[in-house]
Amino acid sequence: MSRTPPVLPSAPDRVLHPTLTRPPESTGHRSGQSPGRETPHAFTAPEASRLDRRLHRSYWMFHAIRQWLRRHITPAGALLFWATLTAGAFTDISQTMSHHLFGVLLCLLLVSLVWARKPRRRLALERTLPRRVTAGIAFPLRLHVRNLTPRPLPAMDLWEGVSDPRPTLYEFSHLAEPGEERRNWFDRRYRFYRWTWHCARKTRARLEPIPLPPLPASAGTEVVVPVTALRRGRLTFAGTEVARSDPFGLFRRLGVVRQQPDSVIVLPRPFRLPPIPLPGQSRRLQAGGIAMAGSVGESEEFVSVRDYRPGDPVRRIHWAGWARTRQPVVKEFQEEFFVRHALLLDTFGGGPESDAFEDAVRLAASFVSTVDQRDSLLDLMFIGDQAYVFTAGRGLAHAEQMLEILASVELDPQGRLDDLETLVLRHLHRLSGCILVLLDFDPARRQLRDRLEAHRVPTLTFIVHRSPPPADSPLPPNVHWLPPGSVETTLSRMA
Repeated sequence: MSRTPPVLPSAPDRVLHPTLTRPPESTGHRSGQSPGRETPHAFTAPEASRLDRRLHRSYWMFHAIRQWLRRHITPAGALLFWATLTAGAFTDISQTMSHHLFGVLLCLLLVSLVWARKPRRRLALERTLPRRVTAGIAFPLRLHVRNLTPRPLPAMDLWEGVSDPRPTLYEFSHLAEPGEERRNWFDRRYRFYRWTWHCARKTRARLEPIPLPPLPASAGTEVVVPVTALRRGRLTFAGTEVARSDPFGLFRRLGVVRQQPDSVIVLPRPFRLPPIPLPGQSRRLQAGGIAMAGSVGESEEFVSVRDYRPGDPVRRIHWAGWARTRQPVVKEFQEEFFVRHALLLDTFGGGPESDAFEDAVRLAASFVSTVDQRDSLLDLMFIGDQAYVFTAGRGLAHAEQMLEILASVELDPQGRLDDLETLVLRHLHRLSGCILVLLDFDPARRQLRDRLEAHRVPTLTFIVHRSPPPADSPLPPNVHWLPPGSVETTLSRMA
C-alpha cells in the first residue's frame, strides 16, 4: 500500500456518559483545506438556522436526560414511580385507602433512593478486544475484574460506555432522513424523526448491563460478553462504570471504574458474490513497476541471459554464468505486464443516500475481499477530504488492510464528481478494467462511464439506488441496478 490508511472526517467519538453539557456548535465536518497532495476541493459549510440550533440543543439535552434515567432507575423503579404518581394525582381525595397507598409507595421510593449507596471504586478492570471485527457478527468482549479491597464485594452490574450517537449540529441541520419529504409539515419542521434516525445511524453497538458475580477479597474473575457491532467504523469502549442497586432493586448508584478507552475497528460485512467476470483481463505495461509489482503477474520473471554490454547494471550480472562460460553475461527479465483493475466508489450524496451508501460500501468490500484470490492488482479510488488511491494485491497490501480503509469512508454532501473523473483519468494508462459502484446514474455519472468506455477501458457498473431506472431508458450493457436492502438477492440472480 502506498500510504497509511486515512482518518476520514467524521463526527468526533464521544463517550456515552450522559451529561448536561452544552452540545458542540460546529457547523461543518471540515474547514479549510485538508493536507495531502491531491486535494480536490474545500468548502465552508453553510450556517445553521436559529431554529436548527434550538432544536439541536433541546434534543441533545433530552437524549442526555433519557440516558441518565435509564442508567439510574431500574424498570421496577420506573413502574413504582408511575404507580405512585397515579395514586397521588388521579384518586378521589375522599377515599382514605388511596392516600394510604400513595404514602406507602412514596416512602418506599424515598427509602430506596437513600439506601442506594455509591459502590466502591477499588476495582481493577482490563479489557481484551480483537484488533478488527465485522459488522453484524458477534465477537467476545473479555473483562478481567479484580477486587482490590480486603473485603468481599456483592454482585453488581458493569456498564460499558460507547461512542455517543448524538449527531453534530451540521449533521442534524444538513443531512436529511431518507423519505423525510413524505412526512407531514409538523415533522418536517421540528425534525424529531431526523434526530432519532441520526442516533440510530451512529449507534455502533447496544450494550446491556453486564452482571458481575460476587468477588471474594483480593480476588478476580473474568467475564466474557458477546457484542455485536451494528455499523462499520471504530467502536470505542470507554468509561466503564459499576452499578449497585438498593435492596428493593428500584434505583442504581454508579461509580467509575475505568476511563482508559479501548477501540476495535469494525469492518464492513461483504456480500456473497456470485462468479462475476471482471471487466478487462488484458495485461498492461506498468512502467517502473518492478519494485511495486513484486510477485504479481509476469513481473520479476527471469527470461534468459545475454552477453554483457557497457552500461549494464552490476546487479544484473549472472555470476554463475560468468564462472561457467568465462565471459560476463547479464540476466534478462520480462517487462512488467499484469492485470490491474480500478474500483471506483461513489461518495457524493447526503442523508437520503446514506442507506444506499452503506450497501455500496459493502459491495466494494465484496470485491476487495477477493483480491487475494486473483492474480491481479486492485486500485481503490474515492474522494474524501482529498483524492485517495490505495493498491492491494499479491505482494502488496492484503484485503484486510483495504477493508479497514472502507470502514472509515463517509459520504461527502459537497463533493464533485469531476474530482473522481480526474482521478481515474490520471491513472487510466495502466488499467485493464474498471468497476464502478455508483449511488445514481444521472447524466454526470453516465458521462463518467462513457468516457472510460471511450478510452477503451472495459467497465462493470453497479447502481445502488432506491428508484429503478425508467422503463423507456434501458441500462447500457454491463450496468446493473441494485436496490438498497436487497443487493445480495439481486446479485445472486446475476450468476
